[in-house]
Amino acid sequence: MKQIYTYNQIVNLKNIYDINECIFDDFLNLYSELIEKDKIQPLYCQNNPTLLQNQLGNNVSYKKKSLKKIKFRKLNSNIWAPSVPKTEIDIVKKTIKIILNKITEKNYNVLIETLTCEINKFATIDTINILIKEILDKIIFDASFHNIYIKICMKLCDLRSFHENLIDIVLNDDEKYYWFVNTTEENNKLNGPYDSEEEIRNYIKKNINFKYYLLDELQNRFNERDEFILKSRNKELDEDDRLLYRKNVFAVLEFIGQLYNKKFICDKIVHLCLTNLLCYGNGQPKEEYIEGFCILWNTINSKMISPFTEDIIHQYFKYVIETINKFDWSVRIEFMLEDLIETYNKKYKKINMNANMNVTKIPEKVSKTKTKEELMVEEIENANNKFLKTRNVDDFVHVLNKYKDNVSIILDITLYSTIELDFRIQKLYVEVYKKCKFITKNMLYDALASLVLNIDDIILDIPHAKQNMMCFISLLEYPQFYQNLLLELDAHE
Repeated sequence: MKQIYTYNQIVNLKNIYDINECIFDDFLNLYSELIEKDKIQPLYCQNNPTLLQNQLGNNVSYKKKSLKKIKFRKLNSNIWAPSVPKTEIDIVKKTIKIILNKITEKNYNVLIETLTCEINKFATIDTINILIKEILDKIIFDASFHNIYIKICMKLCDLRSFHENLIDIVLNDDEKYYWFVNTTEENNKLNGPYDSEEEIRNYIKKNINFKYYLLDELQNRFNERDEFILKSRNKELDEDDRLLYRKNVFAVLEFIGQLYNKKFICDKIVHLCLTNLLCYGNGQPKEEYIEGFCILWNTINSKMISPFTEDIIHQYFKYVIETINKFDWSVRIEFMLEDLIETYNKKYKKINMNANMNVTKIPEKVSKTKTKEELMVEEIENANNKFLKTRNVDDFVHVLNKYKDNVSIILDITLYSTIELDFRIQKLYVEVYKKCKFITKNMLYDALASLVLNIDDIILDIPHAKQNMMCFISLLEYPQFYQNLLLELDAHE
């Protein structure tokens, strides 16, 4: 059981025990000061005044400190309440969003039936517009779900009852037929006249349907690409926002290519996209145009099915090789064009050229066997990948020492990993470079300077490359030696 001593009891302890007087007097003085302060504002017993009385005796008066009531600002009476749809169109919009968020390959059959039932309850042009907007917004973020969204689009195009309910047909006094669309818009005009109801149905089947509105919206988004590209180049915006604007351009192009592969859209639409991206006869296209061209072309060739006749394909690549490839491009776009041309050469080795068309032939590899350099690069890359999994520095250094005469290749492979990963992995790479005595700080500086020079292109693939590189440089030995690189990086907004 604990015993609580008053001040007088503590003083009496001096007579009982052999205590150093100087130390005891200092303790009493300090204790007295604490008591005086505690009378004004309790230090230890603010929540238990009874305990204070027991500790200090009955002579000590204690006044409970008054606490001010805190008033919280009331923002909104229903701030935590879920929003309730106010109109029918709001209910449809919410339902469509919920279904698209849940849909996967496993539950596709169940949820697509639910979706069709829900939209049939409100068959209007507004419903079509909501569906298209939600699907096209989804393809930007969910690239792995493109196949599901294409299946949804194809299913929606086949909903005959839904499309028939999109319009109302009326017979006027002049015994002519007219029609108008079901929509929430006020300016809804009559269209006609027509001689029969069947004539209207045939017209509607071709022009008022989900596919028509989807292709119209895809065209609008394709035409808005310059606006998105301009925003993606705005260095005042956040890197994530800039990346999102780029996705708005490239995701739509990839989706168009996938729709083409499913024969959902015709050759003419894809031709228009490709020719616009190459800017035929209008000088050098934007780099984003060339990247978009490569994405679209690779998408429509993904299943190794020739999208067009060989003559048309050769015409495209004649222009790419003889004109586009001669412009000055960033390293990133140069690699894209190189891969595109190489793919073209592999796929169309036997080319029957027309007399009036001479495409520059791309040199083929002399031998299919890998060269020593290719085998070396492959071994270093495999060792690097293994190192990222095992994090065994000594094993990785052992492999790198075999190729100490090829420092530039080692740094090209390993440094790219440092700007992709966090500081914990970066610390391991710093340790690797320390143990590789053949890698001097001058060599490391030159390799880092090359990355800094191309940082704008790298950021497109790795949004946080700049911050990761600055972090990595700060972890290196002699950070002052790399000060200029940090300044150059800092200058890239």
